[in-house]
Amino acid sequence: MTVKTEDLIDAFGQINDKIFMETEKELADCFEEQAELLIISAAEKKQRIIRPYFTAAAVLALVIALPLLVTHFANNTPADIEPPYNSGEGFTESVDGTVGTEPAETVGENEEETGEELCLTEMSIEDIIAESDCILRAEFISSEDSGDHYNYTFSKIEIIKDTTGGAFGDVFELSLKKNGDDKQMFSEGEYIIPLTYLDSVYFDSPYCDITCDTVISCGGGIIKSAFVGGSAVEISEELRTVNDFSRYANSVEDRSSSLSMGYITSTSLSDITEQSDYIVKAVIDHEPLRSGENRGMYTCNLVQCYKGEVEETFEAVFMYDSVEVGKEYYFFLTKSDVNSVFYIISSKNSIYSSDDTNVTDILNHFSFIFLEGESIPYDMLVDFNSEFDYSESGDPDMIALLSGLPAEITDLYRQCSAFFPLIFYGAVPFAEAAPREYSGTLCEMYMGNPVEYYQTGYNYDSFCQAVFNVFTEERAQKITDRFRVYNGGLWARDTGWGGPAVYFAEYEISSLTDTEIVITRTEYYQSSGYEVFDPDKKDEYEKNDYECKFVLTDKGWRAERFFTLDLLLDYYVNNYATGVTPETAAENPDMPNEDTEVTTEVDNEDMVV
Repeated sequence: MTVKTEDLIDAFGQINDKIFMETEKELADCFEEQAELLIISAAEKKQRIIRPYFTAAAVLALVIALPLLVTHFANNTPADIEPPYNSGEGFTESVDGTVGTEPAETVGENEEETGEELCLTEMSIEDIIAESDCILRAEFISSEDSGDHYNYTFSKIEIIKDTTGGAFGDVFELSLKKNGDDKQMFSEGEYIIPLTYLDSVYFDSPYCDITCDTVISCGGGIIKSAFVGGSAVEISEELRTVNDFSRYANSVEDRSSSLSMGYITSTSLSDITEQSDYIVKAVIDHEPLRSGENRGMYTCNLVQCYKGEVEETFEAVFMYDSVEVGKEYYFFLTKSDVNSVFYIISSKNSIYSSDDTNVTDILNHFSFIFLEGESIPYDMLVDFNSEFDYSESGDPDMIALLSGLPAEITDLYRQCSAFFPLIFYGAVPFAEAAPREYSGTLCEMYMGNPVEYYQTGYNYDSFCQAVFNVFTEERAQKITDRFRVYNGGLWARDTGWGGPAVYFAEYEISSLTDTEIVITRTEYYQSSGYEVFDPDKKDEYEKNDYECKFVLTDKGWRAERFFTLDLLLDYYVNNYATGVTPETAAENPDMPNEDTEVTTEVDNEDMVV
């Protein structure tokens, strides 16, 4: 396969000038992206896809084209640039629905190769084994002359190597372009067939070809002969038998580096929603820059991001007949690489009108997180433990009760008390040492309702470490689940919940062993109103009992329960999504917590711990 320098330069002109001109790194990234697109298109034009030169093409393209780029863009506008390759239309499916090829356009057979071209060079059988995506041992069944192609049908005997995920059935067909002498590559007999495989959401069906036109004849467990590109090659002693060949293929490092992009094959909107990396609502801004006969690079203006983090203006490759300029769509997207400068559709069913109620219903039943504004850079986040001060926390009466116990128990209680408002109310103070110029808000769409989280300035992992040092693993997991992590930072939600006016609390040690300490807290309160506690009316007040339980684990003492905090952790899931408040749960301990829709008016008073 040959790729000309002028084709490379033309291909690189298919993305907006702004991407090229900002920084040298963006220029290099764009070259790499376009080299990949160009070579995929070359695979559509010609029949051979030579894997070792994919990376080489990108690198050599940079070396050759960088000095010419400024001159090129000075003399060419996007409107002047012809599309450098065809669309890949005309791919044919094989018998039993596997894969075949029928390139949409071929390059002239008598093209003169120059020093500016990337040319196919001889490869050893060992190289071909390592570079192939799939190697099958198969029996020739038949061939059919279809004009400029021969269609070969095979019966699969054995899979020697496969990185395609089982693309080839028990009977498969290969459609291969005729050589200049019109001779068939295969006839009756058994063969080992190394295959190169390419798939894309933009192809009608997958594309495959014989790696380097390699024909390996075998029979009776013996390798009989091998030809690469029409020339006989010597088989090493280590590969003389089929078993030796298979063992080598399974032991050698795979170098296939396939450009095939794994994408969602399911037609279920739920599957597409769950598996797509990015989900957005966006408007097509203007006519696309061409990147193929049937697809183009579109500029989109973001309306709403439901999943992932997507720029306000972004580029994506869509089929021309799938979108219209000026219209609004739901797009389900991914990237060929995390550093890619453009997006691609995640499946062949990834574009929907913005008024499609099926999409709306699906999005309302999934939880998505997206950022509005800016998040604090990871290296500026503050270690939570460096600012977590619990020395003055806790109820003096409880501390007095614990004075006869080891000091570590009192210390553990103080830490629990300091954590309580952070967990129950989401009242995490902003880190003093964190920069305050970042004003991002983390939004979570849950059941169609937006839930907002604010950034605390703390490192999420350090917060989790602090929580797990105080609570048992089960309790700590429930606590950390109430927070969100984004860009390594801790994000909290101000729940706004309060409780009844607690007038007075009494503490009693109800259980004390070497491995367990249980303290009962009796709260006296009124559901409404407020007055100074009157000991003479003690029996007239409403009251509730709550437990605090410390247990000795293999990591030391930990809190397994902590008074009213347990109402939140045990009876409430997903940020009060059920509508059940801690107070309702306390009054109805047998109430189902996830499927019951209950709303309760609650006085927004501070609860005493």
